[in-house]
Amino acid sequence: MLNISDYQIFLAAIGIYNLVYKYADYSRRPWIKIEKNPAVNPFFNQTKQGLFLEMYRGEPSSIHTPWGRLTCLGNRPSGWNEACNKLLDELGVVAQIRLMEAHSQIHAIREVCGDKLPVPEYKNITKYESYSWCDNTWKDFLKNYYHQGGAVVCLAQDVERGDYASIL
Repeated sequence: MLNISDYQIFLAAIGIYNLVYKYADYSRRPWIKIEKNPAVNPFFNQTKQGLFLEMYRGEPSSIHTPWGRLTCLGNRPSGWNEACNKLLDELGVVAQIRLMEAHSQIHAIREVCGDKLPVPEYKNITKYESYSWCDNTWKDFLKNYYHQGGAVVCLAQDVERGDYASIL
């Protein structure tokens, strides 16, 4: 049985994932690989509630979720500047909340496409959920999402035409 509020957070995470690829400039980033089945890494960055966006050298690198880290574009510096500002505005990001290291910033996500999210909070590492629980929950949510007609980002040629997948 799906927990609806957890599933809504999952949908928001997929929405952010889609937005990151929406704003990616494929003409300047031919190496970008679009993952059609994005997976989380439960060993890192589990949240108690809500979502965080990690930026590395000014480019979205991962989304921190209750199930762990969802990698986006990875650590590929390429100068997002204007696109990054649009992305952060669309996500309702007010300000950077902390630095992880010299080149990495963490942003609290307040909303996705106008839908409010709970104030994000990290889970204490001693209280992390098990790898198998996170992995299975994420896969169940992804299966349900696809079953209901959801799509994880469009192909690069669709993005170039301005044809984006449904976000939420």
